[in-house]
Amino acid sequence: MDEALEAERLAKKETQASTGSSEGTAYRAKICESVYKSKGDNGFVAPTKVLEPFESVFLNSTSYYTNLNPDEFERLLKTYLESDEIATDSLKLNSKKYKMKFQTVQDKTRGPLDVEIKIFENIDEETQND
Repeated sequence: MDEALEAERLAKKETQASTGSSEGTAYRAKICESVYKSKGDNGFVAPTKVLEPFESVFLNSTSYYTNLNPDEFERLLKTYLESDEIATDSLKLNSKKYKMKFQTVQDKTRGPLDVEIKIFENIDEETQND
């Protein structure tokens, strides 16, 4: 079976080489050109919704920093969640700020888990332009 997978991978690679492109490369390049920009960068795309300032309120909260445009980040999350039927059925997007709520199941014996994702503005001068 490993030989079949390797043969399929090589065939795909040859097809990509013959067409001069690889699946996803052009899309990723387009994203890098526009949405991975920090404030002040040439080509910076401003968010379309209100970004609230980030305040570290809880000692044990999960936080990630990115300079990905929040509209694109929200779109990517929504696209990913469409593969989860439970999340898709319960997904609620806020129209004025970057906030989404949904349910998902990690353990069927415990039932659905409520999830809330918010996107904030990085107010830390030291890291906001990284």
